[in-house]
Amino acid sequence: MKNELKYAVITGDIVDSSSLNPVEREQVLDFIKTIFKRIEKEEGKINEIKENYVITRGDSFQFIVKTVKMTLKYIILLRAGLKGLLNKDMSQLCDTRISIGIGNISYWGDSVSECDGDAFRYSGKTFDKLKNKERLLIKTHKEELDDEINVYLILLDSIISDWTNARSQIIYEKILESKQKNIVKKTGISASAVSKRLNSAHWNAIEVLLNRCEKILNY
Repeated sequence: MKNELKYAVITGDIVDSSSLNPVEREQVLDFIKTIFKRIEKEEGKINEIKENYVITRGDSFQFIVKTVKMTLKYIILLRAGLKGLLNKDMSQLCDTRISIGIGNISYWGDSVSECDGDAFRYSGKTFDKLKNKERLLIKTHKEELDDEINVYLILLDSIISDWTNARSQIIYEKILESKQKNIVKKTGISASAVSKRLNSAHWNAIEVLLNRCEKILNY
């Protein structure tokens, strides 16, 4: 039992999705699918299911992460990307509520929605516990681990919630492309502007947090 493979199941929805018009909603959902497909390509297919993710009711989603230690990095990529979407077709910053469940998957169906196991139950029940403006919570098989990581998630969420569109865009690019000279080339802004936005988005603190969580979630 100790050697049973662990997965992370991300459960989430779009915050205030009812305020999005049809064009905005389509853009947001297309972006979420793009992120999930990028992660799926990086991680590979899991246990022969058609896709590693499912989107339901037009604003809710679940995603299976095989490389558990990468879960928070993927979540930051998703939230930074969504908050960076603001353009001529988007009238407001977009964000998500997310719960993470880490555990086994005891039953595999043909799709994510048909699968079951501790990871799904932890994720689903934790999502239902999100209160008011909470955006991130985790549940694993170890209460002391939950207590530690959820402190980190409170701090992380307070940082993310303060991101502007510009800060979000630069964090998104930073996660995708770690070399600053490549970020400068891709975004077309100066190296000093990139550094300023990374600093104002508290990238150094996020990097420390990610390194710590990768270490303790290295199943």
